[in-house]
Amino acid sequence: MTTNILNISKKLLFITLLFILIACNKEQQLQKNLKSAVKTYIQNIYPNCQVDSIKILNIDTLTDKSFATLNIVTLENKKNELENHYLYSSEATTAEERIDQYELFETLDFINDRIESWYKIYDSPNTDSVNLRYYFVATRISLHYTNTTHNNEDILVAFPISSDFKVQEIVLGNQSE
Repeated sequence: MTTNILNISKKLLFITLLFILIACNKEQQLQKNLKSAVKTYIQNIYPNCQVDSIKILNIDTLTDKSFATLNIVTLENKKNELENHYLYSSEATTAEERIDQYELFETLDFINDRIESWYKIYDSPNTDSVNLRYYFVATRISLHYTNTTHNNEDILVAFPISSDFKVQEIVLGNQSE
């Protein structure tokens, strides 16, 4: 009987260790895929840089509803920043300053429209608030610039990355130009 209990204990221990190894492998694979997505994205937007290293600081998950919230908060922060800039530029005197002020006003108008559209998505009863849609990945990235005197830089950046490992951009202004 003691031998039987010992055999069952060994089998349970083996199964537990197997599950732990599988879970660790999935986490390592997820990190590898996320780092690859970040590296590809950074290399596309900074062609004169090489990515020396990527350290994932935090991984969170987003649903469609929480992604809408992220967009709303980001756009409202950008709107506040631009409104402050607009207030300081309200005494524009030169033609160039007035053009800049008009472009700033147009950007604010665009951001207001984007915020309104994200609120509609957030408030929609069809917006999923349960299933994983994105990973929100906070990173520290070490960059090496290949064509400037400023050689290295560490940046802290967070990315929404889809479940198929594509970085999702949050449009902060009128991108039609």
